[in-house]
Amino acid sequence: MKKIGFPIIIWLWVLMLNAQWTWQNPLPQGNLLSSIFFADDKTGYAVGASGTIIKTADGGLSYSILNSGTTQSFNSVYFVDTENGYAAGDSGIILKTLNGGATWTDVSIAKADAIRGVYFTDANTGYIAGGGYFVGNGYGMIKKTVDGGTTWIDLLNEPEYTLNAILFTNDNTGYVVGQTLAGGIILKTTDAGTTWAPYTTTESGLLSVLFIDQNTGYVAGASNLYKTMDGGITWTEIEANFNCNSIYFTNANTGYAVGGETYPEYQYGYISKTIDGGLTWVTIQQPDFPLLSIDFTDTLTGYAVGAGGIILKTDDAGINWNPFSNKYNSLFDVCFTSTNTGYAVGEEGTILKTYNAGEVWTDISFNSSVRLNDIYFINDQAGYAAGTEYIPWAVGSVIYKTLDGGETWNATDSINAPYIKSIFFTDVNTGYAVGSTILKTTDGGGTWAAAPPGTAFELNSVFFTEPNTGYAVGLNGKMYKTTDAGASWQSLPAVITDDLRSVFFTDVNTGYAAGVHNILKTIDAGTTWEIQASNSNLYINSVYFTDANHGYAVGYVGTILKTSDGGITWNVIPVQTSYAFQSVYFTDANTGYVVGDIGTILKTTNGGTTFIEEPSFKNPPSFMLYPNPTINAITIEAKAGWAGETIVQVYSLNGARLIDRKFQNQQKMNMDLSSLLPGMYFVEIRTSTVQESRKLLIQ
Repeated sequence: MKKIGFPIIIWLWVLMLNAQWTWQNPLPQGNLLSSIFFADDKTGYAVGASGTIIKTADGGLSYSILNSGTTQSFNSVYFVDTENGYAAGDSGIILKTLNGGATWTDVSIAKADAIRGVYFTDANTGYIAGGGYFVGNGYGMIKKTVDGGTTWIDLLNEPEYTLNAILFTNDNTGYVVGQTLAGGIILKTTDAGTTWAPYTTTESGLLSVLFIDQNTGYVAGASNLYKTMDGGITWTEIEANFNCNSIYFTNANTGYAVGGETYPEYQYGYISKTIDGGLTWVTIQQPDFPLLSIDFTDTLTGYAVGAGGIILKTDDAGINWNPFSNKYNSLFDVCFTSTNTGYAVGEEGTILKTYNAGEVWTDISFNSSVRLNDIYFINDQAGYAAGTEYIPWAVGSVIYKTLDGGETWNATDSINAPYIKSIFFTDVNTGYAVGSTILKTTDGGGTWAAAPPGTAFELNSVFFTEPNTGYAVGLNGKMYKTTDAGASWQSLPAVITDDLRSVFFTDVNTGYAAGVHNILKTIDAGTTWEIQASNSNLYINSVYFTDANHGYAVGYVGTILKTSDGGITWNVIPVQTSYAFQSVYFTDANTGYVVGDIGTILKTTNGGTTFIEEPSFKNPPSFMLYPNPTINAITIEAKAGWAGETIVQVYSLNGARLIDRKFQNQQKMNMDLSSLLPGMYFVEIRTSTVQESRKLLIQ
């Protein structure tokens, strides 16, 4: 068997710069956010992983994703005013905008060190801090510009320093915090950066610095706080017992700290508050994701951002923190029954459904003790979801069935298998499930029979090309085929020893199997397989073809590959995220969806070449919705009279249905929305001939 090298063609950099994609979940996007900064009470910016920059111009009611033109991660953002600002991050990247983020200019430094802090004292004079013994050349560095970032002057290069945050209290006095091999370090300058005096602490990692006035300031780190009341001459240690990533005080007594931890099995975040100048702290919020940055625009209004793209806002001095978009669990599979109707499943029994081609995803989950690995619909009403159920003292597989498009789900016959990874039905009665074994039903899931003893185990994916002919692939390159509707399964000759995670056929002879390091192809119904792509960095979880030539493969570290020549070459599609993708599905040649970690859902409407920000309509909208924005009411007016029933539903950004109204034979419909809080919503209108959605902003 001939082994072919990995013929992936990297697309031109300009394509990456121009590429756009739509995050359907989470909103406005799901990449980690490391820093947030508000230039005034309405205008704020947040930056983070994979070149992410987002902006709000209405105090957090809505956010837009700005085009940074890079996949380098940003660690810090600072704006001199609402229009002029800087984003800095890994590999010395610094971007500058003069028009509120509409365009960005590269003013990066040449050194490869990570920049973790940026601060400007006026429009031209600014400072950056970063570097460290574990990156770059091993020197902590501070640099200064006096010409708005055009040139940068070295102020400090110190071995074994790792510098994390910077702040100035006036034009001459500034502070930088970080760590050394011996402990924490606080650096102070009183001459605009010409010299820096060190102050060491026992705290090993100082991550944030905040001054209330010229004399009173705080630095925070992995477990403790330090407070000064004499402009940094002396510092008093305050035992706080929390991992603080960022700190902010709204007055002399009231302050907030955010942080969190990430473990292999779980992660969490927290927000703590003090009302006695930092002497005591109380945890007031525990979100699902670690928080990395916090900022307040006044004593009542604050924002916090962190992992998973989480954005929290308070309007009442921290009593309540409202998420801009609710967190969803990781998703493992996606499928559509029509152009508009689709489903995604994942951790903790997550089942999401969309009625409008992904514009809104509604949570229809019903059992949080289940990890759902796969979903398969036979028609628009009948479907199955399969996975592993975690119940007291036991773990076992479960397959659920719906006959009403996901409104209700019922468990099928008891499954005698530790886990199920994939399901496939050849008709309304006959289906197969694979995982730790192979199961078959001939009565629509009423009963499931195991394959003959000695048949395959540890399988990840199953696919049938005809009622009698099917394939299953799994661990260690295992491949099996049946030609008698599952009565027997023959082991196919092994081509590789790495795991295979997905199998897909475009016709009875031509199929693909993909997984760890490899993509395989057969043109003789599985008799022989040829390696099409092989690379140590290739981790494919799902493969899908829209026709004989056009196919997609998705996997780890934000991988999306596309072929237009039946797999001879696979092109990398630039996507600005590093989350793992678990499943890909296309409803037509151009419209496709990818799902994965932290509830990621991405959509393309042009065959995956680029992703769009707003939905495009094939036909002109059939109704008007006004006023938009509104305060407490809207009018929906059909451009032509609608006969029969009109259903109007209002959804939150996280897919929760908030209002459901029905009208009969009306062209103009008035709706009271006074029960809704200010924010962004979706309005969906359905008749016997119309199904459209529109964004609505309530002020």
